[in-house]
Amino acid sequence: SFELQATDSNTIPNTAVSSSANVIVFALPSGFMYCFGTESNYAPISTNGIVLWRNVSQANYPVPGGIKGEGAGIYENTIFSVAGANYSTVTTSNTFYAPVSPNGIGAWTISTSYPYSLNEPACAVASNNIYCVGGEGQTYVEYAPVASSGIGTWASTSAYPIGIADASCVASSTNYFYCIGGYSSGAYVTDVYFSPVATSGGLTSWSSTNSLPFALGMTSCNVAGNNIYCTGGSPGPSANTVYASFLPGGLLSTWQIASNTLPAGISTGEGPGMYCVASQQDLFCINNASSAYYAPILPNGNIGAWSSTHAGPNNRNKCFAELYTAFTETGLPSGAVWTVV
Repeated sequence: SFELQATDSNTIPNTAVSSSANVIVFALPSGFMYCFGTESNYAPISTNGIVLWRNVSQANYPVPGGIKGEGAGIYENTIFSVAGANYSTVTTSNTFYAPVSPNGIGAWTISTSYPYSLNEPACAVASNNIYCVGGEGQTYVEYAPVASSGIGTWASTSAYPIGIADASCVASSTNYFYCIGGYSSGAYVTDVYFSPVATSGGLTSWSSTNSLPFALGMTSCNVAGNNIYCTGGSPGPSANTVYASFLPGGLLSTWQIASNTLPAGISTGEGPGMYCVASQQDLFCINNASSAYYAPILPNGNIGAWSSTHAGPNNRNKCFAELYTAFTETGLPSGAVWTVV
């Protein structure tokens, strides 16, 4: 099991599904949301929302002053940052990795340089490789093995069909890799492409599938069950969530617009950026205006009503969720210890 030494003595608000005088047990499944950008933060998540954000030391961040426009991914208990730019808009090919646990985000370590110095690649992990697509209108697709020890050697694979930036990419459990929307040739696009993931690594060939219902870039896409959910984005920024189901052969069903919209439009881009993560039962979204929301994923695939939840510090560019079976907080109100069981 993991333990997290609590840093404050506040009772956690709006999260308990059962409690006694000194124990709070959270709804299942539970996990943690890890975010990084100009600072690093993490918080427990459950079906009752986002809980008690904690800050990770700024001295622990790999780039002084922070980074933006980086590609990122998570594999098992390690997060990865790829390329991007500092806040003087100087691009980099640097990559970094850090362990995550219920104790938060560990020390960042520099890893194998990306083949290109650029901003806004779209990255995701499939099997044990991280794949990064485009950036700054390029068709590059690069991949490398990932592990708790960092990123291995990068290799090129099938080029993306169009030059792209600000896409959102995800991988399915059936070994298909998808990239949704983005910005190409001076405009946001509706394009959605997918490729099988080769057993030996790499992407075999790209094919188009059902397009988005409207042009969209800088959206935050997540896989939950048999669906892809994409929330927010530009132009707008959008308050919509759109979703589609996986079909045989890698195709996607017709995209649907969820019945419930966020209280405010969001974008994962610079400025008032926002990022979302998913469990199998809920979507969780936060933005740089210190707003946070969550909504249940309904049995029919639609999204239920959004509710406000615990907002954390600002200045985040990327967020990921790591799910655990359960966690409790004991010993309130002081000296609290988080335990994953």
